[in-house]
Amino acid sequence: MRTPRPGLRRDQPQRRGHRIDISFATFLRALAAIAVAWCWWRLWQWVLVFVLAAFMAVALDPAVQWLEAHRVRRRYGAPLVVVLIVLLVAGFIGLSGASLTQDARVLGMNDPGFVRERLV
Repeated sequence: MRTPRPGLRRDQPQRRGHRIDISFATFLRALAAIAVAWCWWRLWQWVLVFVLAAFMAVALDPAVQWLEAHRVRRRYGAPLVVVLIVLLVAGFIGLSGASLTQDARVLGMNDPGFVRERLV
């Protein structure tokens, strides 16, 4: 049985102090982890843009190399490929959008009650 500390009665529980020792290196590591997390929180959109740009560059490289083999400089070939893709996507949206608009117009003419129910 332990002997009680001086000034305490036997029936009084002894208090044990818990002390947590954190070294300076551990404190710096925790601070660095917090700083990295904060930077990631603030910059994740930009990181995502750069990752997407890298994937696009790798994906479009074969087309640019083909243009380069056919005497188109790389500095003109890369933007040309991007512009062509944008035009293709815009054309697809334009064609499908016109068809969808026409279909919606026909649906509205055939059943006006359907349109009123959906808008309310």
